[in-house]
Amino acid sequence: MLRGHPHGLTPSENTWIWSLILNAVWLGNLLPAMVCPLFCDRWGRRPTLIFGSVGVLVSNLLESTAVLFHSPEGLFIGRVLGFSSQMFNFSAMILIIMESTPTELRGLCLFISGTVYTGLMGIGTAAGMHALLGWSLPLLIGFAVIPNSIALLLSILTPESPKFLLLIRGDKPAALASIRFYQGGSVSAEEVLDEARKEEGKDGDGPTGYFSMLRELVSHRHLRRAMLLGLATLQMTLGIWPITTQLLLAHFPDAQAELYSLLLFCENFAAGLLGVFIVQRLPRRRLIIGSALLSALSICAYIAFDRMALVWRMPFASYGCLAAFAVYYFAFGVGFGSIAYYITSELLPQRYRSLGQSSVFFMFLISAFAFSFITLPIYEAYDVWVGGIRDWIGVIGGSKSCEVSGVHPLLHHTRLHLRGLPL
Repeated sequence: MLRGHPHGLTPSENTWIWSLILNAVWLGNLLPAMVCPLFCDRWGRRPTLIFGSVGVLVSNLLESTAVLFHSPEGLFIGRVLGFSSQMFNFSAMILIIMESTPTELRGLCLFISGTVYTGLMGIGTAAGMHALLGWSLPLLIGFAVIPNSIALLLSILTPESPKFLLLIRGDKPAALASIRFYQGGSVSAEEVLDEARKEEGKDGDGPTGYFSMLRELVSHRHLRRAMLLGLATLQMTLGIWPITTQLLLAHFPDAQAELYSLLLFCENFAAGLLGVFIVQRLPRRRLIIGSALLSALSICAYIAFDRMALVWRMPFASYGCLAAFAVYYFAFGVGFGSIAYYITSELLPQRYRSLGQSSVFFMFLISAFAFSFITLPIYEAYDVWVGGIRDWIGVIGGSKSCEVSGVHPLLHHTRLHLRGLPL
């Protein structure tokens, strides 16, 4: 990029700009986080889902055009728009799943959706390899138009949440039809709606205004504790997965590093499939704490193997780094990687679910953007011999241990106090 400079941008400036483009995911998700409840509660879950799907498709077309015309500003704007729209999708879809599935299957259904998302990330990683579509950025970005168009069609065909129709719209016939669609004709739709009314009744006659509900979330200890637990659990998802390929490049050739990175995503997906069978059999507390502790230990192991390979000249230790990554991705997929994104919705009552979930995501996204934005420039600034980025990963490993110790008592005291969920 020349932009009036005869020699273009410096490598450092180019790294910071590229890091900003890469981390548009966090910035884009951050911008609409606190307005998603307004859309979900006033428009409805389904219209919000459709709105987000349209935005994602438009952003994809904008990104493709920006790449063709060599416009980094257009690419950045397109990515921010896309991830902002994705946040609407994400918020609406979680609420639809929470409000349309039987209570005993909520966690399982949400875990499956997270696993499917991981699988799609693996497909995107594979498509980005040079041997497939990585050689052409316009073709790689344009390829996403196909799945995004399918997602928009499925969003249009998705019925509204039955609880939203009953408790917010007061449309009982539509709610009954929605129950029959989501749970089939073998269940009594009337009984399901009666249970929904009882759940709403347990919430009490609380406020309905946006700021009044936000004040309630902050002022009541049990609601505040649920949000703090959700935020602490989400912090565990911050780690080395966004820069896995860059770290592997310090130990392996380009093609080999790309292949290993793809295999790690595949392993993460397989671990998610295993987690689908585990999540209904183990308490949430044990699964979160165990998988998070395993991920922290794997990061510490990576630091040790990395120093052995690059400082002490032990080539076999490079495969130790790969093994440490394999353990990390397994722990991420089988446990906290998916649970972290829906545990807040499980803990909060129906009345506060949408706003509480968005508030937690808003706070998390601020820290996620700040951390992820500086990670790549730090990696580029410090040579692998010095291990600057490894020291940063060490900070993550230490902070994870602190997060685990902080989450444990919260999980212990919250599980019975909130709603009697199987935590």
